[in-house]
Amino acid sequence: MFELLGNIGGIWFLLFTIAIVGGGIIAAEFDSVVGAVITYVIMIAGFTFVFDLPFEVGLFSGLFMTVIGVVVYVGIGLVYGVQYRYGGWLKDQATNMKMDYADYEKDATAMGETPSKDGFRASRKYDAYRPKHNLDRITAWIALWPWALFWDLCHKPARWIYNTVYDIAARGLDAVNKRISDKILGD
Repeated sequence: MFELLGNIGGIWFLLFTIAIVGGGIIAAEFDSVVGAVITYVIMIAGFTFVFDLPFEVGLFSGLFMTVIGVVVYVGIGLVYGVQYRYGGWLKDQATNMKMDYADYEKDATAMGETPSKDGFRASRKYDAYRPKHNLDRITAWIALWPWALFWDLCHKPARWIYNTVYDIAARGLDAVNKRISDKILGD
C-alpha cells in the first residue's frame, strides 16, 4: 500500500497521506469537531491544490452521486457513532454515573421522593450523559468514523491480546505462589 501511495504522488504524497491519517486519528481520539473540520479542509485542499487530485472527478461529478455518497457516509457514521462509540462512552462513564446516581438518591430521599432509575434519567444529574449535551462528541464520531474505526481495528485487538496474556500469566503466577507458599508454610 505504501508503495502505491509513493508511486501515485511520490514521497511527499505518501507523507501527506500519513499526516492526514494521523491527524484524523488524533482528532477522533480527542472527539474534536474542530479537528475533524481541520482534517477535512487540509485533506481536500492538499489533494486538490498540492497534488492535483481533483475531488470533482468521480463521486462528486454529479449532484445525485454526491448526495448518495454523503448519505452513505453519514449513515455509516451514525451506526458507528451512535451504536458503538456512544454506548462505549456511556460504559466508560459508569463510575461517574454511579456517583451521580448516589447523589440523586440522597437528594430525592431528602426531598421525600422515592429514587428510581427513571427519575434519575429525568433529573439534572443525568444531563451530562444525554446525547444533546454531547453533540460535539457525537458529531466528531460521525464525521471521523473512517479514522476512528481504523484506529480501533489497529489497537483494540493488540490491547485485548495483551490483557488476556496478562490475566493468564497473573493467574498462573498466583497458582505457583499459592502452591509454593503452602509447601513452605506446611500443609
